[in-house]
Amino acid sequence: MLQTVPWYIKETGDFSILDEKVPYFESKEVGTVWDHLQRSYRHLSTDLGKRGLCLQHHADWNDQLEPSEKTGERESVMVSEQLCAGLLEMAALADRRKDKATSDECRQLHQKMADQINRVAWDGEWYTRTICEDGYALGSSQADQAKIFVNTQSWAVLGRVADDTRLRQCMAAVDKHLTKPEGIPICDPPCSKFDERIGRFTTVMPYHIENGGCYNHAAGFKTVADCLLGRAEQAWATIVKVMPDNPENPVSQSGTEPFSFTNFFTRVPMSRGRSGYPWRTGTAGWFTVALVEWVLGARRHYDGLLIDPCLTKQIKYARIKRTYRGAVYNIELDNSAGRCRGAQSITVDGKRITGQVLPLFKDGVHKVKGVI
Repeated sequence: MLQTVPWYIKETGDFSILDEKVPYFESKEVGTVWDHLQRSYRHLSTDLGKRGLCLQHHADWNDQLEPSEKTGERESVMVSEQLCAGLLEMAALADRRKDKATSDECRQLHQKMADQINRVAWDGEWYTRTICEDGYALGSSQADQAKIFVNTQSWAVLGRVADDTRLRQCMAAVDKHLTKPEGIPICDPPCSKFDERIGRFTTVMPYHIENGGCYNHAAGFKTVADCLLGRAEQAWATIVKVMPDNPENPVSQSGTEPFSFTNFFTRVPMSRGRSGYPWRTGTAGWFTVALVEWVLGARRHYDGLLIDPCLTKQIKYARIKRTYRGAVYNIELDNSAGRCRGAQSITVDGKRITGQVLPLFKDGVHKVKGVI
């Protein structure tokens, strides 16, 4: 919610939604959407474990990380990083509302949580995944299985929890440990034996789905993180791995339809590269966002459509048609110089503009040329 509401406003320009009154879940109480957002981040910022990170409760994004009732509370590094990302979105939205008190509060909470993540979840080269009540850290180099997870590296970048040096270090760890021919696995090495502290995750076959399989939804987060750091080649390599006909895992091996994103590719030796759960997967949505808004760089912004590509040197020219707030933009990108990131110059309908945000039009078709 802390991310989707700001994204909706960036897409539509409709700030009035923030003052719309809606009921709270299973309650007769009603509040504005802005009230809901504020309660959301304030709850998450106080619903913490003894190490100061967000409590995981039942599970987080990975519903296989459901622990036994005997294991005690656990803290989710990923949810804590997602809170950081949401707080940055909220701070920027509060600035637009000229709500300095909320903006300051969000930035202070972001700094506090980021400091805590770095204090208790940094493992030396990457971020751990969850921390159990007894101190056991899943996703640590000290463990004998599931040493590193991709999501807490990607969301560290999306949540800006550290400086560029550390963020690049944790993404370099993804390059080293989590980049496989079939794609980007959730973790490596997989869990080979049941561990009550981790939960159902450890009952999944090793190298399959969440337990060391290439879970493609998570690779979407990684692609956006790559673009945020200007890692154009790594972003494109990830997209190629997840697309249906990855040269290292072609459809003849994966069995996926050549026109469909799929949920995962297995790494189980006897069926290596086989796909599972096409169509009904968050992979498609996140890779649409990653490709359109971050690789091609036609990204929603409060002021208008932002042109900020992060394009591989392999692609010299690209085109995209983007409908935005009633107008249609036919965008051509020139990457022939191989600079790959940003836009050196932009013209709209033949006229050069200042900056990277396109002028807003209520309708019509407009021709955009961007030189990277």
